[in-house]
Amino acid sequence: MLAADAAAVAILETCSPSPWTKNQLAALPDGPYRSRLCQDEAGLMLGWTCVLPVVDEAELLKIAVLPEKRRLGVGRALLTDAFRQAADGGARRLFLEVREKNLAARLLYRQTGFTEVGRRKGYYRSPPDDALLLEKILEGTYEQSAGHCPCGQAGAGAGRF
Repeated sequence: MLAADAAAVAILETCSPSPWTKNQLAALPDGPYRSRLCQDEAGLMLGWTCVLPVVDEAELLKIAVLPEKRRLGVGRALLTDAFRQAADGGARRLFLEVREKNLAARLLYRQTGFTEVGRRKGYYRSPPDDALLLEKILEGTYEQSAGHCPCGQAGAGAGRF
């Protein structure tokens, strides 16, 4: 992520129940992280991901989508892109944490091949919730979406990674 993108991501983060701080976002360009942005043709930030590669594993540290763009394929496209990024970097497994009460995200993760491998009781504080630890075995290849991510229903235009 470019430093200039951090402001747009910071705005998107205000919609998250676990927002990253400006300091966390500022550290991304200089760290080992791989972040991707999904924007529509007008440049509106639709969502973003942050992956941390570690030898032959990777952790999806963040996936966030604008509330009004959820359930329209943006999250799935970002997730598939994260699989490709991790696999291209040599990872064989991808891990993430999700709030137990986040049923929509859990459904997406289950549909895309994640399995529960652990739990952190009381991990989240505001609002209180357990973290479920999920793992996906990265197999095969993951097609790049030609640089595009969906940005909504017909007529909304194509987005860009």
